Amino acid sequence: MAAKKKEVVTQQEVQEQEAQEIQSALGGALKNAREAQKLTIKDVCSRLHLNEKQVTAMEQDDFVSLNDSTRARGFIRAYARLLGLDEESLVAGHRQLFPEEALNPIKVSTETLARGSKREGVPKYFVGVGALVLLTLLVWFLSTLNFGASSSEQAQVEAAQELPEVALPASERAQEDAGRALVSEIQLPQPQQAASTPAAQPAAPVDQPKVDQAPANAVSVKFVVTENAWVDVKDGAGKNILSKVLKPGVDEVVQGVPPLKVHVGNAKSTQIFYSGQPVDYSSSTFSNTARVTLGGQ
Repeated sequence: MAAKKKEVVTQQEVQEQEAQEIQSALGGALKNAREAQKLTIKDVCSRLHLNEKQVTAMEQDDFVSLNDSTRARGFIRAYARLLGLDEESLVAGHRQLFPEEALNPIKVSTETLARGSKREGVPKYFVGVGALVLLTLLVWFLSTLNFGASSSEQAQVEAAQELPEVALPASERAQEDAGRALVSEIQLPQPQQAASTPAAQPAAPVDQPKVDQAPANAVSVKFVVTENAWVDVKDGAGKNILSKVLKPGVDEVVQGVPPLKVHVGNAKSTQIFYSGQPVDYSSSTFSNTARVTLGGQ
């Protein structure tokens, strides 16, 4: 029995240790990526429309204070997308800590609330006969109303048919005939043919913008990504020559004077080629973000 209790305690300790590692991978990754990009908590709040308490809770692994697990995963996904991190891996880690609880089906117990009461007094037979008599009287009353209305309408129609047609005076008949003849002689005007549209004039040539040529000592850097990744590049003078989210299938190439300072989010999905040669920057990667200098002394 003592050996079994010791084994159970060991398994609990392993589970607690795994939970702590997952938590540190969630909140620590978010905090380190934010500090690496030199963003304050207020900057994150303004961009994600969250309050400081919610952002601090995510960075300190206090996901219980966010109440709803679905809501917390939405916050994590938005925060990771802002920092250029792998949102799916972070959401998967949170799901391990807070698995979704299956909704228990609602059990409805049907009970007979009303007990059948025996009607006493008038038998059902007499009730049915009375209802039948009332229905018969109602049908007879409606039929008499319809018959009276139809008879009066028919009499009015017959009286109207028997009235002789009033003959118009000779002067009025002459005016009516003249009006008909005038109408028959009027012809509608023929539609005019649509004016021919002038031929479209060729558009004036637009001057193409002049592209500045790269300096003679500039080098080229190409980025190839398999997932969405955020990349920021500054040249030797500290000028920002690239800052955008790269998408798979579109290679990004920039030229600048070294040393080039490169900051990559979602580093595991990003490959860098410096002057045509692949760059191994795994030693500079932390929490799926990397900072590397290319062409330095």
